[in-house]
Amino acid sequence: MLYAAAGHSYIEITGVQNEYQTEYTIPRSIDGVGVTSIGKETFMYAPVVCLTLPDTLTTIKKRRVLQLRRAYIG
Repeated sequence: MLYAAAGHSYIEITGVQNEYQTEYTIPRSIDGVGVTSIGKETFMYAPVVCLTLPDTLTTIKKRRVLQLRRAYIG
């Protein structure tokens, strides 16, 4: 996963490294900092079928994420 950190307050997932992967699990935290956001074009070119989301998310910036077939929160 590619991400941007806002200091030590939160992390936003901004992209993926393997654009051919179909299943992703967004972590609750990275290096002890909570993942709270998924960026607007994070999965734009990935053929995502299943996405597992942490309960720490507070923001999903639309676009590709809304087109998923299955998403799990937990």
